[in-house]
Amino acid sequence: LAAFASTSATAEDRALIIGIEAYEKGVNPLRGPVRDARMMAEVAQKVWGFAPSQIRLLLDKDASAKNILASFKQWLVDGTKPGDRVFLYFSGHGTQFDPPDDAEDKNLQWQALVGYNPPGERGIGLFVLDKHIRELMKALPDREVIAMFDNCHSGTITRGKSRFSENAKLFEPDETWLPPRKAERPATRGLTRDQPAIAAGHPNVISFTAVTTTQLSLIEGNLGYSVFTKRLYDGLLGRKADRTGSGKVTVVQLFDYVRDEAEAYCKTNREACTEDGAAPGMTPELEAPDKWRGLDLLTWRPKGGTGTAPDRPTATEPSEVIGTGNVPPPQIAITGNGVVQVGQTINVGVQSKFKGFVIVLDVRDTGEVAQLFPSRVCNKPTREVRVDAPLVMPDPTYGCVFRASDPGKGKIVAIVAEDNVPVEELLNQSKTSVAVKDGAAYLAKLSAALNSTWRKDVSNRAVRWSMNAVPYEVRAK
Repeated sequence: LAAFASTSATAEDRALIIGIEAYEKGVNPLRGPVRDARMMAEVAQKVWGFAPSQIRLLLDKDASAKNILASFKQWLVDGTKPGDRVFLYFSGHGTQFDPPDDAEDKNLQWQALVGYNPPGERGIGLFVLDKHIRELMKALPDREVIAMFDNCHSGTITRGKSRFSENAKLFEPDETWLPPRKAERPATRGLTRDQPAIAAGHPNVISFTAVTTTQLSLIEGNLGYSVFTKRLYDGLLGRKADRTGSGKVTVVQLFDYVRDEAEAYCKTNREACTEDGAAPGMTPELEAPDKWRGLDLLTWRPKGGTGTAPDRPTATEPSEVIGTGNVPPPQIAITGNGVVQVGQTINVGVQSKFKGFVIVLDVRDTGEVAQLFPSRVCNKPTREVRVDAPLVMPDPTYGCVFRASDPGKGKIVAIVAEDNVPVEELLNQSKTSVAVKDGAAYLAKLSAALNSTWRKDVSNRAVRWSMNAVPYEVRAK
């Protein structure tokens, strides 16, 4: 796959890994980011094959905003070329604040990483602004970039002294740190802000962030590491994100694992995850090009190194491209327990433990995907499914039948989403039931919608959905 293969055996891959915990007076210190950074340097070497000479580690006093930006430019931008791999990681304080009155984007809060603050210094110059990161990301065209940010982005609280625990990676600057403003803006912007992730929108960047823009990223008690980073480390180096036993950890599977683990942490640490003024929970976010969602991160290694070129994602194992969701999966029943003959009609039954919106797919071992439901061929006006009420398709009211046409194997996949995610355009394009040749691309578009943040509730949270797949075989007569 050209997208994730170095252009030559001598390509100079680079990693910039940043951890800041020993902030000076004026910014509360943290426990964990230095250990976080060292863990991710271990991942870069042992999982991705980076040589120690290809990793620049900025810790505490070495990680001022000035040094971070200079290293990004000199180490990552100037030190790599198209086809090279780039890994960027940050663990430390994050913040958000209102921009100056004359800013073009004054209606959005500026997000920032908080660099090390030398004694006695304060001001916006100590922040690495999101716009700086986006500008530098644009200077990495045709590189293969993975970026991970473990910091808070909450901007829903009053300026001044922090009201949050020492385990929250949020800095709340007072007015002496910020650009002057004449226009009054509300201190609270709500808990459902629709604002892009700090490294979102780049066609060659896979970006993992610890939380949404209204939540707190947390350090795990006295254990000395961050909740988010420890799950990234375990998911990759410990292979815990390979929950199917396939030997792979795809981009979506890593996200699936980290999201589920963050939710589990908050269920047992409710007080830490619901501090006053922040949205409850920890909801990691993923931004990735569709074509890279199913890529195996365990084979993201240099060409000519000890690993192999990443596998081209296919649709033959849907969970590698879509994930598995975060609520109980639907039950699926197929005619003949999934073994039928050519020409035989087939019925599919789907039963869900929650009310939601259903999609049924025929995912073939050839990599093709046929959308069985919804379909223009079948007359069924709604995708809604009721709790524990079996939905059998097609039933006599549909005006259609499902008929096995050719010998082969595959999986019937049922997806049920509690939230009505915006997938109608994709579904309408595939309602003819004709198989989509590039099934992985179709599944990746579904994945982008399902593995997103739901912003139509009282606070930002993950979309609630689940998937199940059962195998079938069509035999010749």
